[in-house]
Amino acid sequence: MKNEFDCPVELGQPAVSYKETLKTPYRFNFRHKKQTGGHGQFGEIEGVINPQPPERNTIVEFTDNSVGEGVPKKFMSSLRKGLEAITKEGPLIKAPVTGIEVILQDGKTHIVDTTDIAMIVTMMNMMREAYERANWILLEPVVKVECVVPMEFESQVVKTLIERKGIVTATATGAEYSTLECEAPLREMFGYSTILRTQTQGKGEFTMEFKRYTPVEPYIQDEVIYDWKVANEIYRYTCEDMLFAAAWSNKIYEDRRFRLVVGTLLDEEKIMNNKDPSQPELFATTSNYLRIFRYHPNRDFNQIPITLECELYSTNKSNIYSAPLTGLDWNEVDSTLLATCSIDTTCTVWNVETVQQIGQVKAIEGSQKTQLIAHEKPVHDIAFAKLDSGGRDQFATAGADGSVRLFDLRSLQHSTILYEDPEKRMLNHVAWNKREHTKLATVAHESFEVVILDIRVPCRPLARFGNHRGFINGIAWAPHSTVHICTAGSDRQALIWQMNHFNRDEPILAYTAEGEINQIHWSNNFHQWISICFNKSMEILRV
Repeated sequence: MKNEFDCPVELGQPAVSYKETLKTPYRFNFRHKKQTGGHGQFGEIEGVINPQPPERNTIVEFTDNSVGEGVPKKFMSSLRKGLEAITKEGPLIKAPVTGIEVILQDGKTHIVDTTDIAMIVTMMNMMREAYERANWILLEPVVKVECVVPMEFESQVVKTLIERKGIVTATATGAEYSTLECEAPLREMFGYSTILRTQTQGKGEFTMEFKRYTPVEPYIQDEVIYDWKVANEIYRYTCEDMLFAAAWSNKIYEDRRFRLVVGTLLDEEKIMNNKDPSQPELFATTSNYLRIFRYHPNRDFNQIPITLECELYSTNKSNIYSAPLTGLDWNEVDSTLLATCSIDTTCTVWNVETVQQIGQVKAIEGSQKTQLIAHEKPVHDIAFAKLDSGGRDQFATAGADGSVRLFDLRSLQHSTILYEDPEKRMLNHVAWNKREHTKLATVAHESFEVVILDIRVPCRPLARFGNHRGFINGIAWAPHSTVHICTAGSDRQALIWQMNHFNRDEPILAYTAEGEINQIHWSNNFHQWISICFNKSMEILRV
């Protein structure tokens, strides 16, 4: 359909278009008052929300039954706009709200503070309160099904329809075929065509069309809500400052799951946890120099749980000032090795070791192992590779000169160019596939697509994925899969791609955040969870 008719197609499992409605009438008397120093906002409305009869349960209505000038008529359109906006998502599973009539009976306004915007907000906040207090139920689509089957299979087909909650409404018998009409919930009819062909030896056929919406049985509603919550599980943390760096912890404590460290835009460029769970829980940050911190899980609440262990400066004598660090990676095989890259074109590999005990705590020391000039221009990202050396000695870099390069600590005189951007754009990110170690991904500056590479075929992209409407800010490979990668960008979207999917123009999963996403990380320990950062918030998403 996409190729022949240029029609957008979304692939995935079929879904039921549920709606939400009110079960019993709800009376409201709501006041919205907000004072910001100058002109504020004020609106007060009183009335009732009634459920519509079954024949009108797909309609949302607003009726003005107020008397006098408590709420002037000029604000009725604003109240309707607020109702239209808020009913796009309901309180149960964020399905559209239908089948209600909001009746305005009285209200109050202010000569200065009551505006169109204030009345829109008043209606929306009143409905939010109703979402919490009123009794809401789900509506599901019921379809009319007409089956034409050989007479000898009629009883078996009827039995199957009844098992699928169908109600047979009419039958007609011909010379060889019987026609059955029934009404059934749409959720029970997925996959029915295969069953019908099997039951009738390929001779039966059926048609299906929408009939009406009807309330869902309570136990089915509970199942639908539970499944929706599992599929859309989201946790959020909000900070006072803009968030710009984050990393998952690689240690697992039974009483403390889903632990992450986050940094603000004012402090760090990047954060990375020690990837060896058997070692003390360390994390590193980059900005103007490298800092190593330790998390103390057993400290009392009156003690600071995070301590700064050491600060490491580059020994590059050509620079008076320490050049800002742009990226880092902690080696998964040898936890004493940590690599950083800088805008001064260099990469540095550090030794970070736990030394003798001081009291009850082992001290952390760091030293520069080696430093090299990696690119002709600033180096933007660095990542250790797990190739023939087992993951200890090789790493890849991405630079402002538009290239991805592979280095080996055992022979730093030479490097291998894995990719050069055709337009010589700066490359901002590089990340290795966690399961298939010859593949990696890179993203150019102000690019809408991610480029997939294979070191066995250098300089030839294996694939490109790009359906973002804004520039890509981050990439993360799935830790448990060879074919899944997640991208996040300034269009507020986090998209998961599947490399072996036949339609590479479309992601298999998508999530839209409330702001531009600047960080994305896939948990190594909890493979179903991804973290993103935007504005002052971090969200953990279940995928």
